[in-house]
Amino acid sequence: MSVQSKRQLLINTFGTFGYISLVLQWLWVSVLFLPQLLKTEPVKEFFMPPASINPAPSFEFHTPPLLATVLAIIITIVVLVVTIIVLLRLPTTISKTGKKTTLKAAETIVPVLTHHKKLTPKKKRKLTVQTIRILKFTLTLLPFLLLLLVAFIPTSLSDAIVIFVGALLALGTLAWFSLEYAFARILKIDPLKLL
Repeated sequence: MSVQSKRQLLINTFGTFGYISLVLQWLWVSVLFLPQLLKTEPVKEFFMPPASINPAPSFEFHTPPLLATVLAIIITIVVLVVTIIVLLRLPTTISKTGKKTTLKAAETIVPVLTHHKKLTPKKKRKLTVQTIRILKFTLTLLPFLLLLLVAFIPTSLSDAIVIFVGALLALGTLAWFSLEYAFARILKIDPLKLL
């Protein structure tokens, strides 16, 4: 492995942690706001089927045969192994998806920002890098700003805890992305190769 690829791997590790922290931020916001959204009548009607008038049939329970027990154990082991594999691959998937999403968004936004004027490749590249950086930091700050609305929404946690956890996650995400960009500048890594 070359020195350049080792440097890039180190820097992209920071970016991966940044994206994982960003996903955790959005999950925290979702956990707080989705229950309130699910309590609204239109959402209940959409997701909940109408109550049935017919009673559910009753079933008798018999002890499963040995073959069914062995089959259940095998299926459980397979599900556990697949879950572990998915969890191990999750950081890589998150970082690749994050990079692809921010790059696509930047490539879409840059022509709008320049009013579809023809740019030199150097200017277009510079503007794309700046747009990606702004997108990352905007996506980091947005969930924290949404958490400030928690005062208007009843939750089972105190507002101080909600804001504290949100601030901690936002600071973590900002720290990871800042480390990524700082080390990329120090080690002279192409910003478009960052996650």
